[in-house]
Amino acid sequence: MNEWQRLFFETQSENAKRIPSCRRYHPDIVRWAIELYSRSPAAYDHLKTTGVLMLPSCQTLRNYRNLSGTACGINQLALHQLQGLEREVEAYITVDEMKVKENLVMKNGRLIGFVDYGDRVTPDKLATHICMFYVRSFKKELSIPLSWWPTTTTPAFQLTSLFWESVIACEVNGAHINAIVADGSAINRKFFEILHGKPLSHNDLYSCPNPFRKERIFLCSDTSHLLKTVRNALYSSKPTGTKYLNYKTKDISWVHLKSLYSMETSSPLHKTKLTNVHMQLNPFTKMRVGLARDTLSRRVAYALEDVPGSKGTRDFILLFDKWFDIVTCGVMNPIRSCNDERLIWLENQFRKYLLDWRNEVDTLHPGEEKRIIAKQTYDGLLFTTTNMVHLTKHLLQHGIEYVCLKTLTQDVLEAVFGNLRSNMRRNTNPDVAQVSYSVSAITQRKIIKKVKGGNTTFGKKNAWTHVCHDPLPKVAKKK
Repeated sequence: MNEWQRLFFETQSENAKRIPSCRRYHPDIVRWAIELYSRSPAAYDHLKTTGVLMLPSCQTLRNYRNLSGTACGINQLALHQLQGLEREVEAYITVDEMKVKENLVMKNGRLIGFVDYGDRVTPDKLATHICMFYVRSFKKELSIPLSWWPTTTTPAFQLTSLFWESVIACEVNGAHINAIVADGSAINRKFFEILHGKPLSHNDLYSCPNPFRKERIFLCSDTSHLLKTVRNALYSSKPTGTKYLNYKTKDISWVHLKSLYSMETSSPLHKTKLTNVHMQLNPFTKMRVGLARDTLSRRVAYALEDVPGSKGTRDFILLFDKWFDIVTCGVMNPIRSCNDERLIWLENQFRKYLLDWRNEVDTLHPGEEKRIIAKQTYDGLLFTTTNMVHLTKHLLQHGIEYVCLKTLTQDVLEAVFGNLRSNMRRNTNPDVAQVSYSVSAITQRKIIKKVKGGNTTFGKKNAWTHVCHDPLPKVAKKK
């Protein structure tokens, strides 16, 4: 029996001896009750009224849930946690959008559900997405949803304004922002360009000044997103596709993987994890990171030795397998030195491969863009790799003992979105008002659960193993 279970059953035993008005509940028991109530009020009421479990009343739960209200913008609970930091921390911000249901809800005399950017110019439209900024420290002292905004598709100029508001909230409270991580969508690319102040040049660091410190804020694309776009480029490199990848006269083709898959299906023993799902991609499976990781793996590269003429594809897969291993290194193999051979490999070999490939196409085959990966993917790989190397060195030189680059991804935000979708019973498409309650619950508990079937492995399978003793504020009683 774990720590949380012991607390739960001890509380049940004590409250069973008391009359309802004298029962007391630990803050973490209340958090668990709020989660259960959010998933099914009917089931919660049944457990309470039948006396199977001693639980707080529904009105008590509403007093806790309604404390933060339904206001979007800077999360006040997160701001309170920032103000409570014992020391300054090195952190980064990640931003993404999640689809929500178009719906209007009347709450405290105002309609919730319209696009809302706070005091900024806002169109009179129903929100179809929420834009969330999440702040996380490199040593994991801090990991909270910092702010969220109902939106349709957030314009780059609005995204820039919202970002600086989030940076100010962090910096004035001792959380120093070192990087911003976003996916490679067109709006985010424009957002990065506005922050950088000039068009991208591969000779410059892709960054923006931090007005609170001398250090700069590094702009990074999500590495999982980049891996998927690289795999998609390989998938398009075939006779019926839009690409014909070729490097130093060696073809990089999906046909080689199809030949390997055909060989494996005719054999009882398989060297790789390739299945029909990996080979026949559709818009949904193209978004699954796990499938891209299985395809661009050293197991596939070694198995391709049995396929004639596949050396170009094999070298391509080995290159990106090693790159992804480095940029997702975890606590078992962190980077502890500025002279780590992995950082040297990223600077001297990975970047050189991409730059030589670009130079070959421009020199020998001008205008034939089908011979190389898409420009957006190429640029993202270059500036993200360069920035990760410089960011790692900066952190190591400023007191961080080791750096786990796996931290610097959008996985945590993807897991938060999965939690938001799973908190509302069978409703996997919550509206703006429902999202506000779920954001408060995630901020208060500070534990993100691993969502079954989600697109990320981030999170705990069981969040209720250790007790969180932090007090839980609630709406004061009216006198």
